[in-house]
Amino acid sequence: MFRLPILIVLLAAFLVVYKCIWFAFNVKLARRTGLPYVLSPIHELENWAYITNAVLRWLYNDALLKGNGWPRRLRYMIKDFHYEDKYRAHTELGDVFLVVSPGGIVCYCADAKMAMDVCTRRKDFVKPREKMKLIEPFGPNVVSSEGSLWRTHVRITAPPFGDAANRLVWAETARQTSFLLQSWARKGSDALKSEIYLLGVNVMAYAGFGQQFDWTDDKRAIPHGHTLSLIDAIFQLILFLPHVLLLPKWLLKRSPWKAGYQAYIEFSKYIAEFIHTERMRIDTKSVDENKVKGNLLTALLRENVGEVKTTEPLAMTKTALTDEEVTGNMFMFLMAGYDTTANSIIYSSVNLVLYPEIQEQVIEEIDNIYAEAQKEGRTELTYTDDFRKFRYLLAFLYEVLRVYPVVLPIGRMTLQEQSITVGSNSVAGPASTLSDRTYILPPQCGLIVNNTGIHHNERFWPHPYVLEPRRWLSSNPNLYDPCSPVTQNEKVSEQTTYPSMWAPNAMKGSFMTFSEGARACMGRKFAQAEYVAFFAHILRRNRLKLGGDRSRDDIERSYRLRSAGSPVTLAPPEDVTIIMEPRVVIY
Repeated sequence: MFRLPILIVLLAAFLVVYKCIWFAFNVKLARRTGLPYVLSPIHELENWAYITNAVLRWLYNDALLKGNGWPRRLRYMIKDFHYEDKYRAHTELGDVFLVVSPGGIVCYCADAKMAMDVCTRRKDFVKPREKMKLIEPFGPNVVSSEGSLWRTHVRITAPPFGDAANRLVWAETARQTSFLLQSWARKGSDALKSEIYLLGVNVMAYAGFGQQFDWTDDKRAIPHGHTLSLIDAIFQLILFLPHVLLLPKWLLKRSPWKAGYQAYIEFSKYIAEFIHTERMRIDTKSVDENKVKGNLLTALLRENVGEVKTTEPLAMTKTALTDEEVTGNMFMFLMAGYDTTANSIIYSSVNLVLYPEIQEQVIEEIDNIYAEAQKEGRTELTYTDDFRKFRYLLAFLYEVLRVYPVVLPIGRMTLQEQSITVGSNSVAGPASTLSDRTYILPPQCGLIVNNTGIHHNERFWPHPYVLEPRRWLSSNPNLYDPCSPVTQNEKVSEQTTYPSMWAPNAMKGSFMTFSEGARACMGRKFAQAEYVAFFAHILRRNRLKLGGDRSRDDIERSYRLRSAGSPVTLAPPEDVTIIMEPRVVIY
């Protein structure tokens, strides 16, 4: 009768010995690299980290407000710990270091030179499947795929992201923003996050899938045949994404996270409806040709018409996307509009009320551009005529994304030994012996480009905690010091003519929100058009003011020191009450 307990003890002992052997082996590999390393029982890319992440975020959520980040020995067991940690781990261990656990080795990078190198060598550093599974609950997509499959996705999904799509997203954002203005004029905003998410979903539903929705104050309205609204389905799907991916559907349905199962089913229904509607339009040739150019779903389905399909995801002869891949890309681009762009707008709105002097600079630029349009006989701004004129507003966007990088890490891994080159003073130690050194990472080594760490590294951004859009308009953003007098090298452009679109000239690899290399964000301009159109219309005749009884310092502290712990992107930790104050406009 003692056999079962003995067997359990023996299995536990075997597991401990097995883990210890791998731990020792991984430590040996780490030592061979010559890089600094730290030991951790679990690293953040392991499946066990889903448990440690949930527990530690719950335990230390309030403690984060003290401003000390995560406990040193626990931080590496927290998924995407980088935002709350800022540059602390790199201060202790250097710009490049390793985390070693029984489950493997992870290399963390806060060096611009190495980050750029990693992102441009896409065949040497591939995306880790553990991370990519989080963004393909409905199928492979252009972000999660690799190799020949990625090339097929790019060939089919890239064409919609031209000026036709940008014009479409600008016009629809303006339309949706007009509805939001009416709502805010009546009651202000005490639910900023959900209102911006609704706007983002509506814009992407039209620009991405040809489904146009009117604004409604009832943000939870549920269409016939559904049990959740579209915004609730998306929000809960992202919230429960790890559970949706890791648990069998029958178990998820009966688990404490059954809301995730409901969201998965509901979102699947919405996707199927979108595909059915677009296929009917294509079959009956009732698609507006102007809208097709900006409609991702129609472009995907039309590209597949007449193509030879295959069920083998990595087939070398693959020329078209399967229905599963079409659905996967629909989810990816809807998530991008709902999650990343919407969160960028939320963080920007909050910072406009926290920094009134920056808001006045944004308003001044908007007024000047509207005045120019009026001289040309136009009452409204357009993407074609006016988007390229916005410089300070785009500089503000880049600065917000530097301080609040909505895409937290860029994850890669090595399939075989790979060399990395680390820039000067990027590893703890004397600069004379460690400048531009080359190291060899072992096979199956995880690699995380720590965007937050790079963006808060004083080697690349003087006084990185200071939010100052003007640094992006200087002749050298990486030298601009917002706390010192401006030198000739830091001179800020006062250009008032617009021969071309403004583009940042920061050092390659020092700003990684949109990534770099062949796999950089293809929807960057698409997102910028939505962002600029939103604020150009919101602030045309209004200022944003802080509502409620919380202080500016309290709100900024919360936003700087904590996140919502989203498994995909950086999300605001809480809602902020914002009110609109009408202003007199004189053009």
